[in-house]
Amino acid sequence: MEMKVALDFHGATRTGRYKRMLKSLDDHLAVHSYDIVHAMLPVRHADIYHPHAGMAAGMLKDWNILFNPRRRLMAEVEQESVNRSDTMYWPSSSNHALKIGSTRRSG
Repeated sequence: MEMKVALDFHGATRTGRYKRMLKSLDDHLAVHSYDIVHAMLPVRHADIYHPHAGMAAGMLKDWNILFNPRRRLMAEVEQESVNRSDTMYWPSSSNHALKIGSTRRSG
């Protein structure tokens, strides 16, 4: 069964909205448990990460990343998630590598 969760994403800037969405998701997952969490944006806790626009960390090489704090933050969150062994990465249309780990949550 597919379930969508409404998250708070209010903020004055795009970076502020992304930070608020991350906190809202963290707060929600601290109270609710799911068999699988599937994310299409970089988030701190997901079993499956399916980046539709390619890996955010790959965009760090672009010169304009210096002027886009939201993209820098997304790349940082993504890198934290990539370094965890319990996340499955689904390849995007840009043929990024697939990283497979355990998809079962403990507890």
